[in-house]
Amino acid sequence: MLQPPARVWAQAPVPRVLAPRGPGPAPRGPDLAGRAGVGPWHWPKSGLAAPKLWAHQITKVQHRLPPPPSMSKSAVMDPTDLEIQANKERSREAIKKAKANVDETRTYKNDRLTHKERKPNAIIKPEVRDLIRKNVNGKGMKIGDAIKKFNVSRRQIQRIKGEDPNLIRTHKKRPGKFTDDMKTKLLMQLDQKSTTTLVKMVAFIKDRFDVKVSTQAISNLIHDMDISWKQVTNIHAAWNKPNLIEQRANFVNRRGLDLGQRVVFVDEAGFDLHSSRASGYAPSGQPAVLSLVPKAKQITLIGALLVEGFDYYELLNADNTKAKGVGADEFCLFLGSLGARLPKEAIIIIGGHHITRRLQIDQGGIFTTLLSVSQSDRIQLPFDQIICLIKGATQPNGVSRRN
Repeated sequence: MLQPPARVWAQAPVPRVLAPRGPGPAPRGPDLAGRAGVGPWHWPKSGLAAPKLWAHQITKVQHRLPPPPSMSKSAVMDPTDLEIQANKERSREAIKKAKANVDETRTYKNDRLTHKERKPNAIIKPEVRDLIRKNVNGKGMKIGDAIKKFNVSRRQIQRIKGEDPNLIRTHKKRPGKFTDDMKTKLLMQLDQKSTTTLVKMVAFIKDRFDVKVSTQAISNLIHDMDISWKQVTNIHAAWNKPNLIEQRANFVNRRGLDLGQRVVFVDEAGFDLHSSRASGYAPSGQPAVLSLVPKAKQITLIGALLVEGFDYYELLNADNTKAKGVGADEFCLFLGSLGARLPKEAIIIIGGHHITRRLQIDQGGIFTTLLSVSQSDRIQLPFDQIICLIKGATQPNGVSRRN
């Protein structure tokens, strides 16, 4: 909208009021301002000492004429005022529109809250619940139509849908890297060798299908296929029976052993080099089967067991020769090598009574105490338990001599 240009009204000229004319003075020289001659401004005024105070005295009188009566108010308004007035009008219109939208939203929500028409905590009959499930879950009726038809709220419809016992919930997962062929080959590998580790499974997938996966992905896949890690070899329950633990304590008390001294258990055992792990994978509800491996020759091991672990051990037939009985000569050689690693006040317990008597004579008092466990004590040394665990954890390439 074009605004009329503002009109500027001319002001009347300002009259100058001069001092009253007095008698003309006699001609004289220049005044204090350096001006020569005599003029009206040089005429003296009574009551003033210096003429410079009144020489240029001018009284300004301003006269502003009112606008003509025929001019409208908008023609003389400032453009800034007009802009402010327009902004106020726009603000009023925006407020009216916002209020109209709020009222419309409230009306829509009130129309949806149909449960206000019914009594609070109203019980829905089982027959009505079944009809709602059949129509909503079975026939695909919209929730809005079910609300109007059965006079129930949206929240109750959702609750009745979730409580349906026949509803099958499926959790959609992001498709992974494993195909059906990969899963089949992996199951066949576990069936042939149940003790395969996760790292070996990752290498198997990489070599067979050239797909790089993580151990966590393999673990999740095995869990989804309902396969669990189970114990292959059963742990003997007699190892931790209360009476057996009590017999071990009595064995220590009868001999008056000082628990502050170093106690070493020495014994021998034989096992197969191809022994596999003690645990393996198997489907849920089925036991894990020990994998069949080629039978190898038995090896014989003599070891010294401390509280901290194995201190020293030797293989008697590491060259794959036929194993022979372990006698006092083998134990003497082993104890000779073990003596440099133990203090003299150590207590050595050996699981052979007839071997211990000969060792006491041959060693000549190298060790402070050399005890044996006879069959009458009827206890099983911890070394025997450790040997059983070694049988399930030994690597296929065997055990080498440890110095």
